[in-house]
Amino acid sequence: MELEIYQVNAFTAEPFKGNPAGVCITQEPLPASLMLSIAKEMAISETAFLSLSDKRLRWFTPQVEVALCGHGTLATVKVLDDLKLLNDDGSYEFHTLSGELSAKKSGERISMDFPLYHPVESTLISPDKCAALGIKDDDIEFCAEFEGGKDFIVLKSEDKLHQLAPNFHALLQTEGRSIVVTAKSSRSDVDFIARYFAPW
Repeated sequence: MELEIYQVNAFTAEPFKGNPAGVCITQEPLPASLMLSIAKEMAISETAFLSLSDKRLRWFTPQVEVALCGHGTLATVKVLDDLKLLNDDGSYEFHTLSGELSAKKSGERISMDFPLYHPVESTLISPDKCAALGIKDDDIEFCAEFEGGKDFIVLKSEDKLHQLAPNFHALLQTEGRSIVVTAKSSRSDVDFIARYFAPW
C-alpha cells in the first residue's frame, strides 16, 4: 500500500516555524492500528487522517487517538485546498469524535468552527501545577476547568504567556489531563493568544 503523507507547519508562512502536523488523506478509512503506527513514525504531536468516502477526520499522537486537534484540522484544510478537494465555496465539513466540524478557506484565510466547551470557574489551580508552569497566583486573571478535568488559565500578561517554559517532568507529578493557558492579545488583529500543554 502506498500512502501520501504531508507535513504541514500550521500557524506560519515560514519554513521550520509554527506547529507541525502530519496529514494523510485516503479514499477509504484506514485501520486505527495503521494510523497509530503512521503517527508513531511521523513523531510529531498529531497526525490527521481524513477518509474522503465518509469525511471522517481523526487525529493521532504517537501514543493515542485524540478527540480534537485544531492545528491538525488547519493543516488538513491546507492540503485539501492544495489538492483542489474543497467544495466550490472553499468549505468542508468533517465528521469527528468531537462532532461535526466545518472549515472554510477564503483567500489566504481559513476559518474553522469548533465545539464550544463551557468552563466551570474554579478558585484555585494547584500550587504544584502553577510552579511547574512557572506562574504565580498574581499572574492569573481567571481559572476554570472544562471538558471533565482540563485546566483553563487566563493570564493577566501576554508577555508572561510567551515566556512560559513549563517543567513537564514536574507537571507529570500532578493530576491532570491538559492545560490551556491564554491571555488577551496586544495586537489589534488577534483577540487572544493561547498555548496548550498535555504531557499526561
